[in-house]
Amino acid sequence: AVVSTQSGHYGRAQVEEGDVRYLPKELIDDDHSDLAKADVFSLSLTVYEVASLMKLPKNGARWHRIRDGYLDPVDGTSEELHNLLLKMISPVPSDRPSPSVILKEKFLLGVEKEKIDDLKRKLNEEKIENQRLLRELAKAKDSPLMNMTSRRLVGKQMNRSMSIA
Repeated sequence: AVVSTQSGHYGRAQVEEGDVRYLPKELIDDDHSDLAKADVFSLSLTVYEVASLMKLPKNGARWHRIRDGYLDPVDGTSEELHNLLLKMISPVPSDRPSPSVILKEKFLLGVEKEKIDDLKRKLNEEKIENQRLLRELAKAKDSPLMNMTSRRLVGKQMNRSMSIA
């Protein structure tokens, strides 16, 4: 997190501020009343920076627009992600979603659910294929050709020799 206390817990004790590109206005104004929401703000900008491949400004008009709750849409990302990032940088900290609310976003879960469903489908296909192969193996073991290879064709009456090491 960009913001933490010396003890590692949220609170009012000796807050260390990080990079100004990720800081919300309330921390710059020395308001440390809701550090979890400040971290949500910072996380949003980290995700935005990675998705957009653009450096965030350290000051200027664009820096102020971000703190006023505005982000340009990023090509190749969903509208749902853009809307979530906008909520996460709300100028009013109490309007920002909590981390647990963010993790419950349906569009984020949908990707994982699709992956899980796809893996379950593939697992079922593999189980069916394994059953088919086991049936083929059982048939092959019962075939006359398989039984014939287990008999000795030459020296049927002879004892097998054994080597002593």
